[in-house]
Amino acid sequence: MKTLTVDELKIALEKHRKWVLGESGGERADFAGFDLRSADLRSADLYGANLYGANLRSANLYGANLRSADLRSADLRSADLRSADLRSADLRSADLYGANLYGANLYGANLRSANLYGANLGSADLGSANLRSADLYGANLRSADLGSADLGSKTFLGCVLRVIGACNDSIQWVDGEDQSDLADLYGRAPKDWQHWIRDALGGEFSLERLSIVFDFRVAGVRW
Repeated sequence: MKTLTVDELKIALEKHRKWVLGESGGERADFAGFDLRSADLRSADLYGANLYGANLRSANLYGANLRSADLRSADLRSADLRSADLRSADLRSADLYGANLYGANLYGANLRSANLYGANLGSADLGSANLRSADLYGANLRSADLGSADLGSKTFLGCVLRVIGACNDSIQWVDGEDQSDLADLYGRAPKDWQHWIRDALGGEFSLERLSIVFDFRVAGVRW
């Protein structure tokens, strides 16, 4: 994996800044496959940068501009992405295990098949984001905005179960069949999901109890 010295990184970021502004001497940052573990990229302007497959584990990207950046398959485990601008960023198959995305702007971001296990998405803007097949196990979605987000579910009920799961460390499960009937959906669920649903509903399965648990688990989540 390719590496950069601190000075080389600064030079590359300056050239990228000029590229963004259309100034002479500018060059788009191409960090594809680079080792940027624990890099200090606070407030860095990486608009449209190529970070495909980059190792950004534990990197400090607080307040960074990553709008429209290519972060496919990037390793962002435990990265600090608080207040980062990730609008329309391509994060397909990115590993965001335990990343801190509190207050990040992910509007329109593509997070298909991304690993968001244990990620902090509190107060994040996920409006119109693609979350199909994303792993939201244990993710914090408190006060997150999921307006028009694609959760890979055909119905509101399917989305409800995915979001409850994310807020309660449950197992993610949504199949491709009809999800409009709660009893039928429950019957098709794997045994571990059935056990979790019963436990979450106080041992008794009913639509009323599901609604109560949903309201409690995702209080503050905006639809």
